[in-house]
Amino acid sequence: MATITLWTHMLTSLWLFSWHLAHASPGNTTCASSQLDWYTSVVGETPCATYQRLRQICNNDYQVQNFGHDPPGDHCDDQVVVCCCNTVAFQLSMLCMKCE
Repeated sequence: MATITLWTHMLTSLWLFSWHLAHASPGNTTCASSQLDWYTSVVGETPCATYQRLRQICNNDYQVQNFGHDPPGDHCDDQVVVCCCNTVAFQLSMLCMKCE
């Protein structure tokens, strides 16, 4: 029961977070398969789109590129690391990596 509550809270938080962000410029934000359609139907965009918009809070020019095959798929190399070096960013990057 606690796991369901945690996932519900996380998905709700991600949805609210993505709703508040401004629209981002396009990057590689599409999913290659339907594995993460559940995320897209709940949040309204792919995990890569949400991750890209999170990163763009600190770096307007950030665009999702093809991730590596081993975690972490993306590297937090922005000048302001608070947008990419945190648990939410890591989880979104892992979902995005799964999406590709």
